[in-house]
Amino acid sequence: MTLNIITVYLKIKVKNMALTRAEINQRSNEKRGIKNKGFKLNVDDIAMIKQTAIDFNMSEAKLVVEAIKFFKDNKKAS
Repeated sequence: MTLNIITVYLKIKVKNMALTRAEINQRSNEKRGIKNKGFKLNVDDIAMIKQTAIDFNMSEAKLVVEAIKFFKDNKKAS
């Protein structure tokens, strides 16, 4: 019985502890189904992605996803 009370107390204590910004971001990303993906790219390619995203008024992430979908659809046709 004492062990159960301690377990409940610790769960409540942990729940009420302040979270770091990284922990808050991690939980938020998990909830939204988002994961970080990093690439090492040539600086000219990065500039091209950035400028193209600006030109089309979309985020760089959305641009990359749309470009991959376009590439995939057109590769199927050939």
